[in-house]
Order: sequence, then C-alpha cells, then structure tokens
Amino acid sequence: SFPTRRSSDLIRQIQDIQWITQCGQLEALSPELQELAELRLENPELSLKELGELLSEPIGRSGVNHRFQKIAAFAEELRKRAADA
Repeated sequence: SFPTRRSSDLIRQIQDIQWITQCGQLEALSPELQELAELRLENPELSLKELGELLSEPIGRSGVNHRFQKIAAFAEELRKRAADA
C-alpha cells in the first residue's frame, strides 16, 4: 500500500500548489516553501527525500514533509476564504 499512499500524497501536494498558484498566492509563501512548491511541480516523480536533497539548503525527508504540511494548511486557508467569499 505504500506506493498508493505516496501517490495520493503527491496528488494532494500538486493540487494544493496549483490552487495556491491559481489564487495568485504563491509569493505569499515563505521563500523556502516557494522553492519546494516549484521543485515539486517540476519533479512529480521524486520522493520527499530526493526533493529535500535538491533544495538550495538541503533538508531531510521529515523536514520536507513538515513544509508540505505548511503548504497544505495555507491551501486549506485559501479554500476556506474562497468558500466564504
């Protein structure tokens, strides 16, 4: 079941990033979250560990995961705002 979970995480990450971009809010993310978001869109096939190694200041898998949680929370906030609008 690991690949399935990974692919559902991946789809959610990409949907979150695309939503943030559509809302014109990518620049509202911190530079390190922006960098990760752009890397993810460019490299959908990479694991969290591999993405972390590509960052300008490399971090481990758990650090990448933590940043994606922040991206997800921001995307969720934007979705709430859109729903309330």
